[in-house]
Amino acid sequence: MENSIALELLSLILKHKNGEVVDSMFKKGIIYKLNYGVSTHTIKKITAPFIGNHELAEELFALDYREAKLAAIFIETPENVSAEQMNRWATDFINSEIVEQAVMTLFWKSKYALFKATEWSLGADVFLQKAGLMTIAKIAAEKPTIRDEIFEPYFDIIENASTTSSPHVRNAAAYALREIGKRNRSLNGAAVNLSERLAKSDNFSAKWIAEEVTWILTDEELRKKLS
Repeated sequence: MENSIALELLSLILKHKNGEVVDSMFKKGIIYKLNYGVSTHTIKKITAPFIGNHELAEELFALDYREAKLAAIFIETPENVSAEQMNRWATDFINSEIVEQAVMTLFWKSKYALFKATEWSLGADVFLQKAGLMTIAKIAAEKPTIRDEIFEPYFDIIENASTTSSPHVRNAAAYALREIGKRNRSLNGAAVNLSERLAKSDNFSAKWIAEEVTWILTDEELRKKLS
């Protein structure tokens, strides 16, 4: 590591290592090559003065342990993110935490987010699928000006994903269907129709997704608010 700032930053972060957190994460299947169990709150606090330092973020993410990768995500800004960088960082999507932090903190805000959401959602890797579905869900929830046509293909994508055996994909598919269906009356109707089809399936994941979203999408208070 050539950057003395990166070395100093990591030294500060690793002072807060917690072996019990590492053990707990391991039991939940959240596994990294190296993990010191530092809380995300602590990492965010320590990295806050460095937000926007693209070179530092790139250097940190290249390191093979959890705290460095999370520090990179918290330091990087959407304006600095390239499509090539998103693909490169996505090769380290090895567990649910890194996917969720990268997508929810950073990637959904990128100008490449819609393109990557589709690409990743259609992939075979479960963590990339999770990333793609979470990205479109977050966009649906946070960007009201995007046209309905952008979201319509995701009904087929979600239906195809509903046969998954992966809880990561299943959860992300439910999240995407719910947020798309909450945007307006037209998309709500399409989302409810899909959830009703999934409810009739013999597949466990499909039924689970339907149970998770139907009660939300058919809520009368929600429907009154939709245009």
